[in-house]
Amino acid sequence: METTALKTTIAYESKLVKRNWLFYLFILGILGYTLGVLIPWNINQVLWSDVALASSIPSRSVYFLNLFQSLIVAFIVCDIQRKQRKAETRKVLSTRPISNGKFFLGGFLGILIPFLTVDVVFMGITMFINIFIPDSPANLWVNLFYLLTRTLPTLIFITGLSLLVNKLIKHPFISWLILIIFLYFAYSYLTTPLHGMLDFRGSLLPDSFSTLVGFTHIEDNLLQRSTFLLLGISFLFFAAPLTKRLAGTPGRKPYYFIPASLFLVFSLSLGYLYVEKFQTRLKNRIAYREAFLKYNEYPTSRVLSHDITYRPEGDKFSAISRMSIQNQRKVEMDQLLLFLNPRLKINKLESNGQNLPFHRDHQVIVIKRPVAPGENIELEIEYEGYIDEDIYQVNIPDDDFFAPVIYTSYHENYGKRSAFVSDEFTLLVPEVIWYPTAVFPVELQASKEINFTDYTLHVKQTDKMTVLSQGEPMPKGDHITFNNVQNLTGLTLCIGKYEKRSITVDSTTVEFYTYPGNDFYMKPLDTWEGMKAGSPGREKKLAKIANRCKDIIEEGQSTPYPFKYFKLIETPSSFLRGSRFSNNIQPEIAFFEERFSTTDHYKPGAPPRGLSDDINLQEYILYQSMPSYLNLINIDHIFTDHIRHVTSDRYRGIDIIFNQIMSLKGSKSYNIMPQTLNDIAEKGLKESITGEYSLEKNIAISLKVSHLLGYLTTLTSWDTLTQFMQDFKNRTRFQEVNFDSFIDEFEQRFGQNIKAYIDEWYTSHQIPWLSLKELSLKATEEIQIMDFKVGNFSETDGIVSIISRSSTESGKDRIKNYRSYQIKPGECKRIIVHEDRRCGLQLTTNFSGNLPKEIELRCEAYLSSGSLPDEGVSLLERNQFYPPGEIIVDNEDENFHLIDSANNRKRLTDLFKKGNEDEYITFCNPKVNTWGLPCLPILLNDFYGEYIRSAFIKEAGTGKFKAEWVANIPEAGKYEIFVNRPHAEIFSTDMYTTDHPGMKNYYTVYTPEGKEEVILEVQKGDPSWVSLGTFSLSAGESRVVLDDRGAPPIESQSHSKHSSKYVQLVVADAVKWVKIK
Repeated sequence: METTALKTTIAYESKLVKRNWLFYLFILGILGYTLGVLIPWNINQVLWSDVALASSIPSRSVYFLNLFQSLIVAFIVCDIQRKQRKAETRKVLSTRPISNGKFFLGGFLGILIPFLTVDVVFMGITMFINIFIPDSPANLWVNLFYLLTRTLPTLIFITGLSLLVNKLIKHPFISWLILIIFLYFAYSYLTTPLHGMLDFRGSLLPDSFSTLVGFTHIEDNLLQRSTFLLLGISFLFFAAPLTKRLAGTPGRKPYYFIPASLFLVFSLSLGYLYVEKFQTRLKNRIAYREAFLKYNEYPTSRVLSHDITYRPEGDKFSAISRMSIQNQRKVEMDQLLLFLNPRLKINKLESNGQNLPFHRDHQVIVIKRPVAPGENIELEIEYEGYIDEDIYQVNIPDDDFFAPVIYTSYHENYGKRSAFVSDEFTLLVPEVIWYPTAVFPVELQASKEINFTDYTLHVKQTDKMTVLSQGEPMPKGDHITFNNVQNLTGLTLCIGKYEKRSITVDSTTVEFYTYPGNDFYMKPLDTWEGMKAGSPGREKKLAKIANRCKDIIEEGQSTPYPFKYFKLIETPSSFLRGSRFSNNIQPEIAFFEERFSTTDHYKPGAPPRGLSDDINLQEYILYQSMPSYLNLINIDHIFTDHIRHVTSDRYRGIDIIFNQIMSLKGSKSYNIMPQTLNDIAEKGLKESITGEYSLEKNIAISLKVSHLLGYLTTLTSWDTLTQFMQDFKNRTRFQEVNFDSFIDEFEQRFGQNIKAYIDEWYTSHQIPWLSLKELSLKATEEIQIMDFKVGNFSETDGIVSIISRSSTESGKDRIKNYRSYQIKPGECKRIIVHEDRRCGLQLTTNFSGNLPKEIELRCEAYLSSGSLPDEGVSLLERNQFYPPGEIIVDNEDENFHLIDSANNRKRLTDLFKKGNEDEYITFCNPKVNTWGLPCLPILLNDFYGEYIRSAFIKEAGTGKFKAEWVANIPEAGKYEIFVNRPHAEIFSTDMYTTDHPGMKNYYTVYTPEGKEEVILEVQKGDPSWVSLGTFSLSAGESRVVLDDRGAPPIESQSHSKHSSKYVQLVVADAVKWVKIK
């Protein structure tokens, strides 16, 4: 009888749901998302990351489903409860002989089943879509996993919560309001706290399915999802006895509270375990960092040779290390330090058959054995266990290390892994310390050391698994041995079910390893006519193609490829995901993410839109696509990071700096603010580089490297400097070298002792301030001429450099010339530089108080060959640099004010908030109702500024917003007044610009006779400085005011016969008063 009543209740509640307009809205939303988002109507334009893996489409589908369905379920439960309280027909059900539990269960299932049915159909559709997308893997079990672990717990939780709230709160509107507030906070604020524990949808949990290792972090995923599944069930048990029944029917049962409480306790316990797991990992990571800092000042030894025997044992391994260690210090070490992953247990540590006493402090092995200077010691260490991935790069801030990788728009979360050890797949890099080392592998630390070691690795083979490492593999019995011809900075081990492709180019063997089915992008190459096995001349063609690919990769690098092998190995997408370091690049090895899932927008191996007829698909893949992919995975680091290590007791952290110097690429472009410069100057390079990792540290290093390169190119030419650097790099490959040897060799080559300068450069807290004036760039048919004046009115030397850039054959940027000029305190110079017109010219002030650091100029005019100024440098007197009778007021000066619509005056400093680094914006402000912050682009053309070349820019308005310049006129007379109207533009739907012909600026000049309005109309070819006219002024204050009126939008016909709309920007930069004699 009760079973029949339960079925009737389920059927009745299901009908209520299915007849509800909200349920139809839910189905319509699912259909719209499927048609508008999931189905790729143009298969050639589908975003590759949306379909690359078997989990790509299901994960996006579930994200939308949980987001939308939760909202609809909350609404529909409130609506049904409201209608049930009014409907008389429900009393017939309520009087049936059925227990409260089954009565409530029927109501719950009546809501659950219709939604779950739609969910199953929806997941089936995503599976169907997956099948029909070429090369997008489909997996039924992945879809089922998402349905059971992501959708079902969310649905049960939100249904249980909605029913409980409606039972506790009798007023439907209040219930609805409570649920909406909860969903708002859950969607907006509860996704990241406690590592996603409070997110009932699990939206940021790692949910990617890898073809190599399956689901990542599956234990964490199941723990969090089980928490909300049990919590939802507990809500249902709490709500069941609150069901209102008619008299004479089986009533409330107090024993419902027992399972409700048990499920609640189980749920909270699982939640606690989830959070505690992360807290334990955090405590361990803090302990590892403290251990590193504790022993950081102790002297370290060097491992000369290291023979490792590795035996896989499921999710752990055992190994034996035979090491030859030397004390290369000049003093005795009272103890020997080694480093090993903290979850690896040491079973034996002996030297020459004698056990050595030792103790462990997390990753640090402290061996109680003194080692004399130059002494060698032989060690044999047996160890086994697991890998703790949290040892990876302990200097990464913990918040960043544990934070999920969040994208601007949702797609699957790949998770973060730094190592893998299992029967199916193993991947170990030196940074997780899977074997004993004498130096601790941590990036961007001044104390970082590198140890070049002669490695030999023996790995016990397993059936049908490919074993990969550095060096040449040699099978010996049941082991495979890797011998290396070069000393290496570290050893990598990878074991998996790989398929191999290889080719030898000159003396380098290139090997490409992918998992079965993941090399779909190689199909065009496999079917390339003339490249098939047995084709005439195939080997010569392959060699020619391979050599061209090698040339493209090496192009722009400071050295040729340095290793015998180049192994490209596919890894799970979670491997080092979100890492700011390039540890996917190891000696001889470059790891790339499986199926290139997020490397490019479009499918690898597919023809791009607009492919030229001059190149076929195979050539595009080899000569453009693959080199581009390699750049994206930071292939440059294989040429620099593992080749040499520069040490110095005097200049800590010099290796970080030296690698940038040796790259010979100048400074990087950063968005630098004045406060950042002040902080760097206050700390100096020495303190900045020895501090913790930060963006400020990167900026300090980049600016100081640029400054040092500038200084070196004042002593010699760029060509001779690059040749010297090349010779030094070739001589010091695969070894540690003291920085003093670089200084000594520089003196031998160029006759210049730079040690005193390096000392000052490394320790100084002073910063030069260089004033640049009258910058111009003109050209003839063959050359371009840069002409400018520079003055140094600070207390320390400054350096200004002119960098000539050109492109390689493949389009890579390279420095062709680097000319620098030292400007001593109090000096003023005029500098004229000639350069080939095919080169790009950039002026940089290196490490200085000037912003922006780099300036690129527009060509102002074209000259005939007979009127060229001579190239060279000439000293100027101060009155030649600052002509008498000339007064300039800039927007950075205290005599400049902004006047808002309420007629309030503000200086630049009034706009800066304390503690706010957003002092400037790096783009033009297109807003009409405010001046906003001043604009300071990274690269800049015409803005004026003594040291900071900024300007205020806004869209033209009605004249309510103004800018005012006030000059103190020393003596009465006639003055010509100029305004600087620099070129600036923003590309949008319309073109926003400052100087399109026909645009107008409205200035008011205040004179003793009153005020005079001057309207400037932009003419084609106008210079940056434009005259307002000549005025008679008395001694004292002289004011010029600009209001924000302008011309209405201008329609202009372009060359393509499409009309463009030009919207005016009003710029407030500088005003100049020039006394007329």
